[in-house]
Amino acid sequence: MVMIKGTPGDDEIVGGAGNDDLVGGAGDDRLDGRSGDDQLDGIDGDDELYGGAGKDWLYGWVGDDRLYGEAGDDWLDGGLGADDLYGGDGHDELAGSSGDDRLYGGDGADRLTGGAGNDILDGGAGEDQLYDREGDDVLEGGAGDDTITDVGGNNRLHGGAGDDRLGTGGGADRVDGGEGTDLWIGNFEDLTRSVAVIPDLQPGAFTVSTGTTVRNVEAISVRGTDFDDTIVGGAGDDLIVGGGGSNTLVGGAGDDEFSFDANGSDMIDGGDGTDVWWGSLTGLSGGATAILDTTPGAVTTISTGTTLRNVEQLAIEGTSHDDMFVGGNDTDRLNGDAGDDWLDGGKGNDLLWGGDGNDTIIGGAGDDLIYGAYIYPSPFPFVPPIGVDVIDGGEGSDRLLADFVHLTEGLTLVLDTTPGATTTASNGTTITNVEKLEIDATAYADTISGGNENDHIEGRGDNDRIDGRLGDDYLYGDSGDDVLMGGGGNDRLWGSSGSDQLYGGDGDDRLDASDLERDILSGGAGADRFEYFLAWDGGVGADRDTIVDFSQSDGDVIDLQDVSTRFIGTGAFNGVAGELRYEIAGASTLVSADIDGDAGADFEVELLGRIVLTADDFA
Repeated sequence: MVMIKGTPGDDEIVGGAGNDDLVGGAGDDRLDGRSGDDQLDGIDGDDELYGGAGKDWLYGWVGDDRLYGEAGDDWLDGGLGADDLYGGDGHDELAGSSGDDRLYGGDGADRLTGGAGNDILDGGAGEDQLYDREGDDVLEGGAGDDTITDVGGNNRLHGGAGDDRLGTGGGADRVDGGEGTDLWIGNFEDLTRSVAVIPDLQPGAFTVSTGTTVRNVEAISVRGTDFDDTIVGGAGDDLIVGGGGSNTLVGGAGDDEFSFDANGSDMIDGGDGTDVWWGSLTGLSGGATAILDTTPGAVTTISTGTTLRNVEQLAIEGTSHDDMFVGGNDTDRLNGDAGDDWLDGGKGNDLLWGGDGNDTIIGGAGDDLIYGAYIYPSPFPFVPPIGVDVIDGGEGSDRLLADFVHLTEGLTLVLDTTPGATTTASNGTTITNVEKLEIDATAYADTISGGNENDHIEGRGDNDRIDGRLGDDYLYGDSGDDVLMGGGGNDRLWGSSGSDQLYGGDGDDRLDASDLERDILSGGAGADRFEYFLAWDGGVGADRDTIVDFSQSDGDVIDLQDVSTRFIGTGAFNGVAGELRYEIAGASTLVSADIDGDAGADFEVELLGRIVLTADDFA
């Protein structure tokens, strides 16, 4: 990098084709980086800086400077003074700092930050990010899907063409979404008085009690204050967060979402569309009740005092006490948290989460996901449960998700999928009308049988016996000498460590032995894959695996695709790494591989039966 420093006077410094470092010093200087990745520092005076081609860094420092990034992805920082910054082509970052600055992004996806002063930010073409929090600013997104945020002062925000997001705070702002599908985000949580957001007669227009006016937006996302707010949505899909206080929240047309905490009693009207109420009740000192009435115009009263009208879905996080939540005809998300809770999803495809305590969980009609116990990850905060649950999936195809890792003895759970039949697990949990399982079992010896649909069952520790039955199942043994049976369907069986027995059953199954200990593998009917992903997945000698029913006519293959090998038939090893051979000995066929090139077998698997293998039997 070539460094050129100017004099105390007015200098003109021009770089070359390489990476230059040009420093103007005192005076009104003109610096031109030309080609290369250059750094230009104006220092004192009213300077002009031109980055030229390449990725350039331009710093005006003191004075009223003009910075031009030109071609390339550039960084422009005006410093002190009233500066003009032009990004030009490329994805540029422009920072105004103090003073009344003007920032123009130009082409590309640019990021503009105004700083202090009354600034003008113009993103130009591309998907730009414009941000300012001080002064009375003008922010213009231009063409492209822009994100524009100015939370301080009284500002003018214009999205321009594209699908834009325009965010404001508690000032008196003028917001115009422009063309496209635009979202206004209003955050009033720092106000020390209540706020009112009311739609105008013109579609997409709103008036705010702070003096803000909004037009040409298709949806709003508004967070209220800690006082008694009135927030009314429009025709789009709106998000309305009331905050503290006793609020009046109205969704209008569209599929709206309302968010609530325990600090207030709100009146909520979803209006037209499919609307959802998100409620967090964790701070209450007693249990809560919410029984949703989805009759058009009917009022649901929550035990906190909040009322719901024209709301179709509940999404509730309960208290640490005994709660009762009943959903409606749509998709509900009910989390009992701690306590002995009663959860009823009603109709629809629901997510029901019992949490800690002895819970009663009823799925109702629809294809439901039922979390009877601790499982990770979750959509809610949780504590590990200790309890006995009563679970009824109701109509539809329901899945129970549960983690029994906290039990101090092995789990026995043999699912009975006969309609109306009840399965009682060894820990006392009862399960009715559940068609499929997703279970993490204990660190002890478990016996688990799934249903007729797609199960996901993991045994964890000790010697487990897991039967997937029908459906496309995933069975995992973990440590211990496990017996995994896929049953009908296209199953994935993974024994992990220990001397395991894997039986695929009917269907095109994948069997993964994955350790150096001796496993017994049976694919059953169908085109099965016996998978070895690492060279040390198969042992040798007495530790080698045995495949009892390898069938070329069924399309079985031994999958060694992550082990680099070359098939050489029945020939002897030649001391070349990666050779794969077989030999027929008695009633068996022995497959072996020399991974390291020492002419000895590093990997072996025995196939019962005298089988003439070809390269097509391996993948």
